Amino acid sequence: MKRLFLALLLLASSLSLSAQTRELREGEDQTKVLYKYPGFVAGQVILNNGTRTQGLLNYNLYTKTIQFKNDNGTVMDIADPSQVAYVDMVDRRFVWRGNNWFEILGDFGDMSIACISYLTPKNEARSSGDYGGQSIASGSHRVRNYDAATGQFVLSTNQLFVFEEHFEYYVVRKNKFYRTNTIKSLEKPFSKSKAEVRAYVNANNLDTNNLDDLKTLLNHAVAEGW
Repeated sequence: MKRLFLALLLLASSLSLSAQTRELREGEDQTKVLYKYPGFVAGQVILNNGTRTQGLLNYNLYTKTIQFKNDNGTVMDIADPSQVAYVDMVDRRFVWRGNNWFEILGDFGDMSIACISYLTPKNEARSSGDYGGQSIASGSHRVRNYDAATGQFVLSTNQLFVFEEHFEYYVVRKNKFYRTNTIKSLEKPFSKSKAEVRAYVNANNLDTNNLDDLKTLLNHAVAEGW
């Protein structure tokens, strides 16, 4: 029984260590935690009518919105994403589909890999207790502490937020976005080669939620003409 308990404990520890998390403390540069880029960067917004607007942009992983700074430094969301053809920032392009911003990670023939990345609170606001311990604060405290006008959390001394980072991958083909979380959903972009896709994924033990494995699959699909 003791050996079983130890094995379960080690498994739980390994799972918790493998999760990607970000920590936010009072006094830290929050942009480095809450945003894709460590600061607002030069970018451009291209509207459906062809109008181009340049400014300082960033993708907020907590609110899942593309934001810009106006002349007085106020952080604002793009008002109507449905009017935007795409947004370019640094080496990435973002497109709006449904209710999400998708980051285009690479092109493979007539296909692309897209991703929705975001943060979720892994714990409530916490305050340091005696001897370095921590106590859980009020659940509503997390919401009240986020200032949408600045895109920042207002934290008290010794407060800590822990966020878990998530990545949802999609294959884009003929302007349709297909989630890759299962083999069945991954087959859908390959209407004439579903059996071949499944066989290749299984034979090579590919993880449909792993970016490198998805790139391997799409490179092979292009070579095979799927």
